[in-house]
Amino acid sequence: MKTKFKVLIPVFAFVILATSLSGCSLFSRRYEKTYSKEASVNAAGKQKIIFENVTGDVRIHKSDDVNSIIVKAKTVVHLNKSELENDIEWVKLVLDTTGNDVVISVNIIKDGKRFFNFNFNEQHDRTSVDIYVPNNIPVDISLTNGDIIAKKISNDVKLDVTNGDVNLEDYYGKAEIDIVNGKLNAKLDSTKGLTTDIVNGSVNLSIGELFAAKFSLETVNGKIKIDKELPFKETADEKNFQTGTIGNSEYEVKIDITNGKINLKKK
Repeated sequence: MKTKFKVLIPVFAFVILATSLSGCSLFSRRYEKTYSKEASVNAAGKQKIIFENVTGDVRIHKSDDVNSIIVKAKTVVHLNKSELENDIEWVKLVLDTTGNDVVISVNIIKDGKRFFNFNFNEQHDRTSVDIYVPNNIPVDISLTNGDIIAKKISNDVKLDVTNGDVNLEDYYGKAEIDIVNGKLNAKLDSTKGLTTDIVNGSVNLSIGELFAAKFSLETVNGKIKIDKELPFKETADEKNFQTGTIGNSEYEVKIDITNGKINLKKK
């Protein structure tokens, strides 16, 4: 009987607490509001672009202006009624240029003002960002939930994704890609080097006729499939590990996967 009371007391306490808080923001209904932001900075003297995003897609584009870095962000936030009616700009896009790097951040002000910084009706805020960069500046992006897309650029990139995919198309730079859960989909005509490390996922790499590189392909639990139409010259062929070359190049394509498959095919 005492044991039952020990269990019931915390339950009753939670119910009373929940009832007392039912009128506050912790349990209140949320409404979507979208903020679109844009900012630009002079690219002269900048050595790198850094951006860390929690939830949302990131797209990297070539800037039409060789002297400008342009960022366009669209953030969907979920506000309670009082927040919605409050005349506050809840989202800020910040480009920090105090050092040699351009550090991009999207600050959602309300996140720091909630009771225990969570609520039981939580809907995750999402920020999708388009970054326009000149060719000569490296890009470093970390993303928790979402996809990274890079098309028709030659910048060196370092991309770190926890849950999501990386998509490269007509990409000509040097890429270092780390993914915990997700895929790399790439369509390439050339490379200055590609290093990929994936825990759970796959790599689908389509290459053009003039593509040249040294390959090191390994998967612990998975298969490696190489299109027979490709002029792939093997230097090692094991069950889960293959090396070889296509064409004549000193650049390397190194792919390591723990759980997943590697597909290498003709574009």
